[in-house]
Amino acid sequence: MFMFVCSQVETIKATRDVIESELKTSTLDMKEKFMKALIEDGAVTETLATDALQDTYGALQEQVRGSVAKQETLLSQIQEKNSEFTAEKMGGGCLAVQREDMLKDLAAGYDAFMDLQKHLQEGGKFYNDLTELLVVFQNKINDFCFARKTEKEELMKDLTQDLSRGPVGLPTAPSNHEGKADGPCLFIA
Repeated sequence: MFMFVCSQVETIKATRDVIESELKTSTLDMKEKFMKALIEDGAVTETLATDALQDTYGALQEQVRGSVAKQETLLSQIQEKNSEFTAEKMGGGCLAVQREDMLKDLAAGYDAFMDLQKHLQEGGKFYNDLTELLVVFQNKINDFCFARKTEKEELMKDLTQDLSRGPVGLPTAPSNHEGKADGPCLFIA
């Protein structure tokens, strides 16, 4: 019923807009008729003006009357349905209880939706912040790995150059170990 009434209201609005547009675009040039009546009769009569207005605006007047009648009918239907609704709401009948339960469910659903939306926004902010931190950390790790790789390559280059210079001589014995084989050598284990 409510949707039907709403569609009727929209229809009345559209009709009113069309009538208003026609009223704004219609023109009535009475000058020529008045001049002709003055020349022929010497006076302009009220019936001449009324007839000219009726010819130009008569159809629009009928449309306006029809629209007003529809509006009055629709208004009485709305008032009647509102009275029924108010009586049912106040009466505490079965429909009122169902309505209240549905409104409670709707309110609970709205609260749950708002809570989920808040959590979603907080989660999105958290993950955006975390992503920024991880990108910074990843860049630091990449820089560290690059530095170690460069260091390894330099050490390998130095080692390769040292090996290519020739054989490395045998290490010399320290001075305290040179040529002292005179006495008995005690080996303590």
